Amino acid sequence: SIAARSCGLGSPRQHLEGSFQAKRMAMVEMELPPELDDKKAGSLYARTDILKAMSEFFNDALPRMGFQEDHFWTNIRIIMCMVCCGFGCYAQFVLKFPKDRLYIGACVVGYFLFTGIVGLIDMFVVKTSVMCVKVNGESVFVDVTMNQFSSEIELKL
Repeated sequence: SIAARSCGLGSPRQHLEGSFQAKRMAMVEMELPPELDDKKAGSLYARTDILKAMSEFFNDALPRMGFQEDHFWTNIRIIMCMVCCGFGCYAQFVLKFPKDRLYIGACVVGYFLFTGIVGLIDMFVVKTSVMCVKVNGESVFVDVTMNQFSSEIELKL
């Protein structure tokens, strides 16, 4: 449970159970593991702190409930960021400026191209996802959204 309960946000356990019931996933009544630690938001007025606490809760609760995490898009992002770092390191430590300036320019373009692709993946695929889990063999993003200046949190699968 999160300390944000006193702010009228309700218990994350209620949100989680309500979210799954609302989607009518083919699941049986599930209980959250009692050994979950309480999560606390640093400030009940800071949207980022509340979303961070909710994210930590779901990252702890869902795997303990038997949902397998799907790391496909996370791994894609990591590989693409490594490619970006490779472009940067190659341009910085291997190439020499006046002689290899075309290759340095190609490394800069490659770096920004792959960084742009990572940004597009974040914008169109991952969005506000806290984590990705497998439900009935299908990958499902768990999205947590809280509008500015609002006390309501929206949970989506």
